[in-house]
Amino acid sequence: MIPDEIKQCISKMFYEGYPYRLMHYILEKKKNFQISFQYLQHKVIPRLGLKRRNCRIDIDTAISLAVSEIQNGCNGCENLRRSLKIKYHLQITRSLSRELVRILDADGIERRKGRRLRRRKYISRGPNYVWHLDGYDKLKPFGICIHGCVDGFSRKIIWLQASITNKRPEVVADFFLKAVDNIKAFPSKIRCDPGTENGLTAAIQLTHTSDKKSVIYGSSVYNQRIERYWGWLRQSKSDFWINHFKCLEADGILNVSSQIHKLCLQFVYLPVIQKDLAELTVLWNSHNIRKQNQGDILSGIPDVLYHYPEVYGTSDFCIPADDITLNFFKDQNEWRTCYHRDFKSSFVRVKSGIHPYPSTRRDNTCYWYLNDVSSVKIFED
Repeated sequence: MIPDEIKQCISKMFYEGYPYRLMHYILEKKKNFQISFQYLQHKVIPRLGLKRRNCRIDIDTAISLAVSEIQNGCNGCENLRRSLKIKYHLQITRSLSRELVRILDADGIERRKGRRLRRRKYISRGPNYVWHLDGYDKLKPFGICIHGCVDGFSRKIIWLQASITNKRPEVVADFFLKAVDNIKAFPSKIRCDPGTENGLTAAIQLTHTSDKKSVIYGSSVYNQRIERYWGWLRQSKSDFWINHFKCLEADGILNVSSQIHKLCLQFVYLPVIQKDLAELTVLWNSHNIRKQNQGDILSGIPDVLYHYPEVYGTSDFCIPADDITLNFFKDQNEWRTCYHRDFKSSFVRVKSGIHPYPSTRRDNTCYWYLNDVSSVKIFED
């Protein structure tokens, strides 16, 4: 009898595209569940209704979901195929995915035809050997700032956070400490630009490692791993949000020079954008990086490359940290929100009649309502 927990684990790995051999390895070595490979492949997986090929799908459902995903910023046939597979457990063929994108997103195909610049070769020794940190400011004119970190070896996203700022040292250090606390270890090195926002994070890293070489400074153009991800983020989602906010501005709903407008936009859209970033993180960390004849790209799934480096002949380069050390650094880093107290109290009064996490269909109405009411209530006191 196979426990429900193991069944869920098998289903999760299946829909994230793990090969059968890797699934068997993880079950035996990491989950301590003994099962033969033949029994897993020919008995367990078919009984769970999991099929790689010849899957029956409702074409109307596939089209409906594809339209919804493309309207919400999903770009490219492979992203669409994997989104439907992971989010809805709907497996469509690559040829069907290409046809859907060709018909439903012809304009997007034309926008993505531009050729990318060649990047210099880069090699990392293993997981947690180098973390690449950087901020993403394409949404900054609208009051939304994104900060991210990518592991240099596996290309796994360590964190991807939307906030009201990514230029305060306490904010970046808070993201860093939460990631470190999650794995109870520090990376061997971090790479970032020499901006003031990275000063506190660099100080924490240097204090723990006692190694001057554990912090690598350089301009953003040389921070290849995270810069490559920003390019994918622009194609996958941020371009959708940029155009969305520009439409609000063109329609006279949004005035980016108004602090009240920006605060209302942050209140309404930050949870929505953070939800999108969380979904993109799952998609990226579970996608299969294809083998290349040239270049420095190691093929595999980022999550697998990160958690199971022994499969690829390397090891984890993290530096362990105990709870005492982590609590010490947390106590030194106190992040207070930038929201003005009056604005915050007004939002508390206003939001009682509105769902705080609107869907993309309702966010315009929610933003407009907040803006109108806040403009009046902000001066009541």
